[in-house]
Amino acid sequence: MGTEDLKGPAGGDGVAGTTPSRSAGKGWLRHLGFSAPILASLAAGLLVAGSLTVMRWFGNDERARAVPLDRTDINVDRPVDPALGRIGTVIDELRRRGHIGDDDTLSPSGRERRLGDRVLTRAQQEHQGIPVFAGDVVVTTEGERIVQVHGHPVADIDLDTTVPANNYPATVILAEAGLGQAIAATDDGTLVIVAVEGGGYRLAWLGVVVIDEEPLQAALDAETGAVLHRVPIFQDVLGDSMPTGAGGR
Repeated sequence: MGTEDLKGPAGGDGVAGTTPSRSAGKGWLRHLGFSAPILASLAAGLLVAGSLTVMRWFGNDERARAVPLDRTDINVDRPVDPALGRIGTVIDELRRRGHIGDDDTLSPSGRERRLGDRVLTRAQQEHQGIPVFAGDVVVTTEGERIVQVHGHPVADIDLDTTVPANNYPATVILAEAGLGQAIAATDDGTLVIVAVEGGGYRLAWLGVVVIDEEPLQAALDAETGAVLHRVPIFQDVLGDSMPTGAGGR
């Protein structure tokens, strides 16, 4: 996708508050060094030289249905609105330009890097409080100005976000039946939104499971238990234990 030049106004429309996330990311993941926002980002993009590098690993069985999200690269020339803050200003800009919807927001992930006079801040898109699989962005600021936004925001989510009847353990049981092999869940799971083949989105439970003695990050369809995505766990270059990345567009 080409680069879009945005020169936004100094002011901005009011931004609704962030809905509390329904993620649980606890237990075994904590010992690995996961935090809920990083787990939720799912694409495991790396902050490298001011850009978001996405390592594309897809589900490795015939039931995998997760698809990558389109990358967006935006040059922005807009001061940080004191009333909105850095991330709030980016949310307002992305909404104005149609990159995210009115029910979408960004949640800072806590990862930040300074490169000279520029600061790179990572954030995770949420839709009605639920993290979007691979929906991560990197915001570049210089002083009190937003200068660049890179990542995978989406604006077309149309999905019933009612908490599914199947909780994480029940979904793992469905996945076991579908795959015909034992699955051991090692954490509490996180409810996420996953883009799927053929268009549209699905609610899924994201967690770390063990299949054939191998720890994997897996996204399981919350209704059917289908494996939408699974990848091995590895240590990233920043020293955090995290997924190898999923279908980040």
